[in-house]
Amino acid sequence: MNVHIRDVLGLLMAPPGCRRAGKMSGSKDAGTWAVLTLEPAGQGAGRGHSYDSTGTAMSDSAIRITAPRDGLYEVNAGAVIGSYQTDGKIGYARVAVAKGQTEGSQFEANAFVKFGCHRIRNSHRSGTGTATIPLRAGEWIAMAGYAEGGAWMFSDDKENAGAATYLEMRWVGDLP
Repeated sequence: MNVHIRDVLGLLMAPPGCRRAGKMSGSKDAGTWAVLTLEPAGQGAGRGHSYDSTGTAMSDSAIRITAPRDGLYEVNAGAVIGSYQTDGKIGYARVAVAKGQTEGSQFEANAFVKFGCHRIRNSHRSGTGTATIPLRAGEWIAMAGYAEGGAWMFSDDKENAGAATYLEMRWVGDLP
């Protein structure tokens, strides 16, 4: 009876979830994909907006969030892409979130969510995306970005955008 009532109720009241802020990145070449490095949960510029309800089971890597159990997961992502040069310009920018990818160039073809980034000003682009996906325990997701026009980077500490570049995943139900 505990398995059918207590355990299910506990899962529904405290489902596994993790949100991690993007880490300030170094320069990326224009026209190339790059994987986002994530701050440990509760640390860095977005520490007030990040968490791992499993302790560290979901946030045990610098680039990914791992599913602790089989299920459907809601994935939310946001990115601020800025020019690496002072007064630089960014052209088109886009972001992709994929399962099990570590190479930036593989993200676009294998992404379950892709989004373009709108203009904040000449030197910055911003965007968000969301999807609900099935994952098995141990499968993981990561995020990569791409920009044209000049050298670029994720987030921009001058604008305190570290909290706006993030990757989040929450369990929302059993697999169908």
